[in-house]
Amino acid sequence: MKKQLSAGFRGSKTRKKAEITPTHDEYKDFPLALSMLQNESIRVQSLLKESKATTNSVKSSDSFMRTILVFKERAVEKFIVPWLIVTVNAIVIAILQHAVPLRVDWEVPNISMVTSTLGTCLAFMLVFRLNRAAVRWWNTRQMWGDIVRDSRVLVSAILENMTPNLPKERDLATAWVCGFIIVSKDFLGGYKAMKFDQLMGILSNKEIEALQNELVKGNHPALFAASELRHVLRNATRVYPDTSTSLAIAYTSEMEHYERYIHSLITMIGGMERVRSTPLPIVYVTHLRTFLFIFLMSMPYIYGNAWDWWCIPYVSIVAFLLLGVDGAASECEIPFSNQRANHLNMSAYCLLALRNIQQLVVHSAHMHMPADVEKICKDLKAQADNVDGDDNNA
Repeated sequence: MKKQLSAGFRGSKTRKKAEITPTHDEYKDFPLALSMLQNESIRVQSLLKESKATTNSVKSSDSFMRTILVFKERAVEKFIVPWLIVTVNAIVIAILQHAVPLRVDWEVPNISMVTSTLGTCLAFMLVFRLNRAAVRWWNTRQMWGDIVRDSRVLVSAILENMTPNLPKERDLATAWVCGFIIVSKDFLGGYKAMKFDQLMGILSNKEIEALQNELVKGNHPALFAASELRHVLRNATRVYPDTSTSLAIAYTSEMEHYERYIHSLITMIGGMERVRSTPLPIVYVTHLRTFLFIFLMSMPYIYGNAWDWWCIPYVSIVAFLLLGVDGAASECEIPFSNQRANHLNMSAYCLLALRNIQQLVVHSAHMHMPADVEKICKDLKAQADNVDGDDNNA
């Protein structure tokens, strides 16, 4: 019996699950659901490829040793030049001390106290700078989370209120929500061109080109998408002179609900724009870096006689530590590039949002399908789930 069970499990791992291919007859009243399902793999591959650098990087939740043995994630290019200058300076001073008698007969009184005080002040300034960068990073992450959340709620309301009476407006409004999400990512990332694959099966090529034109012109494509979304929703809930009072009240209430979430989406993208365009004031950064550089460059002159050849590794390590903190703050200050390991994985957020929206669209289609069509869909799914029937039972 045990042998049969183990053989069954081994077989279940190698078998492929049958795929369900949606047909036009099943989703003839839900064209957006059909096109999203048919083009899902294209969108997923495009977004996964774009987020590869961020997705494959080491995360802070990984093991201790794995987070130590990294290079790209340290953002060394942010501080490599000043670190090399400080290290070379230490090497030159150490060589000169042995090649030329540079012994001095005078000493600066309380030099250790001076350097200790300066180092403490610099440490506080570095901590403040790093803390500001961390707050900005987390705030932008929360804003992206709010965009994903609001898009779910907005699409869910659109699907429920407009099905089955307004199928065209329902699908177009849902598509523009998806367009808003993707174009927000491209706008914040500074892209000059959109990848049409990421909206394949959602917006038409003409509509994607309209978004791209706004991006190329330097306009705000997310506002364009929000305006198109608002226009579609307004047409769907427009009140005419012959509209009954009860229906007019319902339409007004619906539009107020939609406006609340459109306002939230625009607010979130505005908040991230503010982070992108407003780094920490230069007066603080230049003051910190000036005295940090002077402190590191003066270390070999102050401690060279006492440390001898050890001055080189000591100064280099201290410089890597302090300059690395400043580099980490600089790296996380404007976190909107998919090519940086420490930046926000915006493509993954977009992929999550599109998958959630597709789930809502398909589920809404199944709920509003005629009974016979819904039964066909359930039978197809049951057949796919039962391909490995005996193994699943085991």
